[in-house]
This record gives sequence, structure tokens and C-alpha cells, in this order.
Amino acid sequence: MNSRLEEFLHQGRAASSVDKLFSLYSKLLDGYGFDQLTYAITSGHNEFATDAELGLVSHNMLNGWVEHYRENAYLEVDKTTHLLRANQGIYKWGNIEKRDDLSSVQKRIFLEAQEAKMYSGASISIHGPAGIKGVTIASSSQASDSPRAQDFDIMNVASYHFHLCFLSLVQSNQVTQTVSLTLREREVLKWVSTGIGRQEIADKLDASIHTIDFHSRNILKKMDAKNMAAALVTALKQGLLTL
Repeated sequence: MNSRLEEFLHQGRAASSVDKLFSLYSKLLDGYGFDQLTYAITSGHNEFATDAELGLVSHNMLNGWVEHYRENAYLEVDKTTHLLRANQGIYKWGNIEKRDDLSSVQKRIFLEAQEAKMYSGASISIHGPAGIKGVTIASSSQASDSPRAQDFDIMNVASYHFHLCFLSLVQSNQVTQTVSLTLREREVLKWVSTGIGRQEIADKLDASIHTIDFHSRNILKKMDAKNMAAALVTALKQGLLTL
């Protein structure tokens, strides 16, 4: 096995934070001439606490390309995105740019990427049961040496490993941040899920409505939720409550 890839596979599994993981991943890619990197979410991101459409986490922001891409709503028209969603694998920008089925907007996207000093790049699609993720890499150098086919194979393996390590770190952080509810607070939420009102909940729990309000305020504060419906969703996601 390639020694650089083997080192990344080992160190990536041991990474203690997302920042450390990105640093290791960036170092590996930079060794192949790609100094620009972003990790993008195109669909199916329910496993993350933070909702995102594109660029849930980005390092080396592709020379400001991510912001430009968002501002111009390129996600749905970009030919690269269409290909990423259709099939897993590596899509080199140079090959896509030469296709004869590109619209004028799709051609402009590649032109603007070069104007942003991204002279070559590739997008790597990662399909899984939770949806489609992707890694976009680019080079801000016009160096003539381009990665070999086997180098792209290495980056494909590394990208999928990066995704798995990233997901593991995010889910681990979510577990450690799980809210702690008292038994009474759980009971209040359980009855909230049935759709009954405060007075009915008070009657069910043999408590005053003021006591129910007290528990409700504590739940909202702990969950950092605006209302009980939002608190209920968070509790279900964190496994604090089952229906």
C-alpha cells in the first residue's frame, strides 16, 4: 500500500478533532498538488446536528469559491453536482468541461472557477445510506504535472476514509453533548408528544399547571429550543424519548 495513504488511514482513525482530521487530509492532498479543499453536503444530511446544504465544513475555502457558488445558486445547475448524485466516483473538472451537453451556465461555472485561480480540480462523490456527500479538491497552481490515474484512486480511497472518520467524530461529539433530563421532564415531554394541553398533562401527572410550566421552561432551556415541539424533536433525535 502507498505509504502516505497508509499513514493517513492510521492517523485519520486516531484524529481527536475535526480540525485535526482536516489537517491530515489536507496534507495528503497537498502532496498530490491539490491545495484547495472543501467537504460538501449535497443531500441526506440528517445524521448531522447542524443543517447544511453545501459546505457543512470547509477548510481552504477554494479561494472564496464556496461563497460565490452559494450566492449564484449553482448547486442545482452545476453539471458536476448532477454527475455526483448519479454515480459514485471521481469526476475531473477538465473532463466535464469538455462535454458537449453543457448549458451556457454550466460552461460559465468552469470559467469562473478558473478566474478564481482554481486551474484544475476534481469532485469526489461519496454515496451512502444517509445520502450523498462529496469532496471537492482543486489546485491553485498552473504546474504542468498532473496527478496520475493511480493518484486519483488513492485520493478516492482517502476521501471515503475521511468521510467515515468525519462522521464518527461528529456523532461522537453529539453523544457527549446529549442533554440530561429528569424523570419528570421526560414524562412531561412524553405527554406533549400525544398532543394534549398543559391542563391535561397536569391532570395526568397529578400536578399543578404551574408545576408543568416549570418543567416546560427547564426543558426549553436545556434543549435550547424555542417551543416544546422543537424540544420534542431534539429529544427524539438524541434518543431521550421514544414514541
